[in-house]
Amino acid sequence: MKLITLVLCVCVSVIGSVQATLADQDALAEPLDQLQQLAQLTDILDLARARDGQLGFNQLIEHDEYWVNSPNDRLALLNDKMQQYFKGLLRESGSPFIELLLLGSQGEILAAYPLPDDFWHGNTAKFINVMADENTYIDELSWDADSRHIQAQISVPIKGQNNEMFGVLIGRVNTHMQP
Repeated sequence: MKLITLVLCVCVSVIGSVQATLADQDALAEPLDQLQQLAQLTDILDLARARDGQLGFNQLIEHDEYWVNSPNDRLALLNDKMQQYFKGLLRESGSPFIELLLLGSQGEILAAYPLPDDFWHGNTAKFINVMADENTYIDELSWDADSRHIQAQISVPIKGQNNEMFGVLIGRVNTHMQP
C-alpha cells in the first residue's frame, strides 16, 4: 500500500490529477458508504422527486445566468432546509466531506454547501456518468495545496423504489493521503 501511495503522490505532484485506482477506491470506501446512505434519506429523495423535470431548457439557462449575475441571491434558487442540513453535516466533527452537492435530474442544483460557481452541472462527468450508468462515479483525484491532501469527488445516484433516477448526490472528500 505504501508503494501505491508513493507512486500516486508522485504522479499527482507531477501531473496535477490522476484517475482513481482500486487502492484509492478502498481509501474512499467509508465516505462512499456514507454518501450512499445519505442518498437514500427520505428528505433527499423527496426533494429530488418533487423538483424532477420542473425546469424547461430556457428556465435552466435563466437560472444559470441568475446564479452567475446575482451571487448574493443564489440561495433563493435552493432548498433552504437541505442547505441547512448539508451545512450542519459538514460542520460535524469526523465528517469526511468538505463539499456536498445535490443535483436534480436535469443537472440543476437543489442544495449545496459550500455554494459552487455554477448552477447547472448537466454537462459534467460527475453528473453524466451517474445518470447514464445509474451507478457510482469517482472523479479524478486532485491535489489540494491548501489542505495538503489528495481530494476525490464521489457521485452517487438518487433513486426511487423502482430504481427510477431522480438526481445525483456528490461529495468531495480529502483522502488523507499525503506525499
